Amino acid sequence: MRPPVKNQSFGNLSHDSGVLEMDNRSSGHSRSASNATSCYSNDTGFNDQIYLDTTQPLLFGQKICRINTKSWIILISFILSLLACLCYAYLPILVVKILQTIINIEPNGEFYNFWIQSNEPTEVGIHFFHIENPWAVENGLEKLKIKETGRYYFNTIVPNYLENSFGLNLFSHFSYRGINDFLVSHNQTLFINVTIRELIYGYRLNILDTAQSYNSMFNQFGFDIMPTKFFPNNSFGIMNGRNGTPDGPYEMYTGFSNTQNKFGFIKTWNNKTKLDIWKKDSCNAINGTDGTIFPAGVTMNDRLDFFIPDICRSLFITFQEKSSYKGIETYLFSAPNNVLAGRHTNPDNECFCIEEDEELAEKRCVDGIFDLAGCQNGIPLIISLPHFLDADPTVVEQIEGLKPDPSKHRPELHIEPTMGLVIHGDSRLQMSIRVVPNENMNGFNKLRDELYIPIFWGYKKLGMSDDTARSLKLRLFTPIKIVKFILISLILGGLITSIYGFFRWIIFSKKLF
Repeated sequence: MRPPVKNQSFGNLSHDSGVLEMDNRSSGHSRSASNATSCYSNDTGFNDQIYLDTTQPLLFGQKICRINTKSWIILISFILSLLACLCYAYLPILVVKILQTIINIEPNGEFYNFWIQSNEPTEVGIHFFHIENPWAVENGLEKLKIKETGRYYFNTIVPNYLENSFGLNLFSHFSYRGINDFLVSHNQTLFINVTIRELIYGYRLNILDTAQSYNSMFNQFGFDIMPTKFFPNNSFGIMNGRNGTPDGPYEMYTGFSNTQNKFGFIKTWNNKTKLDIWKKDSCNAINGTDGTIFPAGVTMNDRLDFFIPDICRSLFITFQEKSSYKGIETYLFSAPNNVLAGRHTNPDNECFCIEEDEELAEKRCVDGIFDLAGCQNGIPLIISLPHFLDADPTVVEQIEGLKPDPSKHRPELHIEPTMGLVIHGDSRLQMSIRVVPNENMNGFNKLRDELYIPIFWGYKKLGMSDDTARSLKLRLFTPIKIVKFILISLILGGLITSIYGFFRWIIFSKKLF
């Protein structure tokens, strides 16, 4: 049992409340008790009364005091402040996890309908290269002199079907298959004069009439020496025959069944999980998305891959800087200078070099150019960045009039990192042809050396309409900003309350002791 409490030492005992109350009427004992206990202040100042819990044994010199309401408020405020700090720190991760469960492209889903029906403005443009000294080049007297003309562009509204991917499908049906076989018989020279309209929509070539007649004969024996489907009406043009035929089909990850991290990634193309064109599986791999969407939660350390069917490979982009587009905060990703680098600069590209002869490989598998011969049945087409940006000096020095400019010619995408959406993008690639000296062909027999002749460079500009931008900000970013504001308010409120209470406690302790 607890020993009885003497009134002369601890004041008046209230047996009903179980609390021992002591006032300052006994100066000696009250001073002693005050030194052994802690007091709290009321609204008007510090109270001289002490409240001791008499339900437990009292030990000599023990400080026991009930925590008052203000102390609880300070403690709770501090805890809420800590929780708010944690929530604010992990908010981006939490938002990404939520979006990964919401965003998917299952048919009839909300995001699927938004993605498939959002008719965003798309601009496709072409810049041609005019050759100023064709006769001198043919006769080996001068190096190639070019001048860029254009731009010639097409404003279109393109639904976001996979066959209209962002990978700049400008080069479909652009083929030279079999032309060299007929150049000699038709006394065809290296250069011809055509109008821009003919070059875009089709220029009728007499050699194709001959090719068609020969092809009809060989077809009877099961051979197809000149597939005329690439040249409607025996004409050649960049946009000739482009009627929206799907370049696929694609099979891609929808974001369901634990595939959120692969959302939008292409699983198969033309029913193949990989290509069978290049030397190694790493080059034959179908990596990344179609270039219009990426998984949620894009970071500045990510390398974003996207597959381009027309060149039979994937390219990649890396983070450059933070940016904004129509009031939406984005990450600017662009093609680094090693994306089309040669095998010595970028060993990962070694398997894209199709040359078996080491001397030819050293000459052709260089920085800044990509040989499409392996992709286009031996046709000597060359892909590069416009004006041979980042290309090897041996390529650039052959041509006079090139003006490479990273700000104008480097592909770039503005990506909203939380959702992984492409808000704005400019895809830019150049088409050239490699010509080789040949003593048996007119126009080729006097060339100085192998030559890369640029034909055009094209771009595909993807934008976001003002209505879509407003809708995106209202539905996604505004709620996030509200949550951030609430969390910041809790953090600041909790810190202010805790600091205030801490200083009050220090001041009171000094007065008390």
